[in-house]
Amino acid sequence: MILEREKYKQIELAHRIFRSPQSVSRWINGTQSIPYDAANAIINVFPDSHYRLEWLMGLDDDMDIKTHNFKILGQGM
Repeated sequence: MILEREKYKQIELAHRIFRSPQSVSRWINGTQSIPYDAANAIINVFPDSHYRLEWLMGLDDDMDIKTHNFKILGQGM
């Protein structure tokens, strides 16, 4: 989802976060969980998008800060 939204290819993201393209592929396909440091690196690559660490790591469904805050305030229901 992030790759499409940001118009990135897997290999570009892999290079930006100093990971192998195979690792990025495994995270996208769900065959391996994304480690904390890699998720944090992705957030730093796209600071204006406000992606949430919890979402990247599969801990919740709120992709970005705006979505999360709307739910907390009861406006997103």
